[in-house]
Amino acid sequence: MTHPERIEGKEFVLRFFTVDDNVEYSAAGNDEAVAWNLPDKIHPMPLTEQRASAMINMILMTSRDPTKKVVYAVEVDGVIVGIASLFVDEDDSTSAEVGYWYAKHCWGRGLATKVGRLITDYGFKQMGLGRIWGGVYEWNAASMRVLTKLGFTDIGPSEKSVLVNGEMHCPHIFEKFRP
Repeated sequence: MTHPERIEGKEFVLRFFTVDDNVEYSAAGNDEAVAWNLPDKIHPMPLTEQRASAMINMILMTSRDPTKKVVYAVEVDGVIVGIASLFVDEDDSTSAEVGYWYAKHCWGRGLATKVGRLITDYGFKQMGLGRIWGGVYEWNAASMRVLTKLGFTDIGPSEKSVLVNGEMHCPHIFEKFRP
């Protein structure tokens, strides 16, 4: 299976990253409010253009096997404002973790719900996934509402803690099964 390089949504586009996206990626994500909701290992701060280049190169290098993941830049009006991804579980090829983040100026506009709907539908219909799950920290009520709107169920806190801003936290796990 190969993933489409571009998926058109209403008011946004999901597209593959290019090596030239580091400036926009850094501008969208170099914000403590954004970083506070993401594990340190996937969103180092400060998110300089150099770090953004390294992150994009890692995305490009590790996305060669389309059976394991798909990572898209989220673009609004021609500018990258975030990221949306599906990472297939190592021990279950029918299950994947959904991930996303958006620049703070995009919060509260319904973008996360619209992109989330598109990426989860893609995972179920095109990738053949049977389950999609996501982890959300207890202070991120907005992201919990997004997943709930999308039909995900909160199954409780994870037993595994994750490093966020130098502190260990256990995310709440939300899951949805193929309709």
